[in-house]
Amino acid sequence: MLLRNDKAAKALNEHQKNVSILCEAMGRAYGLSHDDLFRLVVAARFHDIGKLLIPDSILNKPDKLNDKEFTIVRKHSILGYKYMKHFDFEEKIARAVLFHHERYDGTGYPMGLKGESIPLLSRIISVADAFCAMTEDRPYRKAMSRRETLVHIESEINGKFDGNIVQLLIREVRL
Repeated sequence: MLLRNDKAAKALNEHQKNVSILCEAMGRAYGLSHDDLFRLVVAARFHDIGKLLIPDSILNKPDKLNDKEFTIVRKHSILGYKYMKHFDFEEKIARAVLFHHERYDGTGYPMGLKGESIPLLSRIISVADAFCAMTEDRPYRKAMSRRETLVHIESEINGKFDGNIVQLLIREVRL
C-alpha cells in the first residue's frame, strides 16, 4: 500500500485504514450488498491515495494553505481516480475515490455534484473521512474530541453531508 516510507505516508495509511473500518460498519448498518460493501471498503482504503503525489511541503504545512496550495491538494481525488484506473480497479470503486470530496449541497470537488447525484459509496466515505480527519491530529491543528466532531458533523446535515449517512455515523460511533 505504501509507495513511500515516510511519516506522511504512514499517517495517510493509518487514516485510510481508520476510514475503511468506519465505512465497513456504516455500510453494514446501511444494508449494502456484500459486493457493494466490498467496493466501499476498498474505495475507503484508497480514498486519499492521490495525496502520495502531493508534495510533503504542502501536506505537512503547519499553517493555513494558500489558494495555490489548496488547488494542488484538491487534485488528489482526480489523481486517486487515475491511480485506481491505472491498476484496473472497477469503475464503481474508482468513482467512489473520485467523488469522496463532493458535498451534499454541491460545494465539494472535483465536479460540484449535489445530493443524490453523488454516488452512495462516496457519500459514505465523505462522512467517515470527515469524522476520522477531525478526530486526528494534523500539522495545522490538534484533534477534536469525538463529541465535538459529531456535533460539528450533525450541524452539516443536508448541508455538506447526507443526513441519512450522518445518522449511520452517529449510531456506529456512539455504540
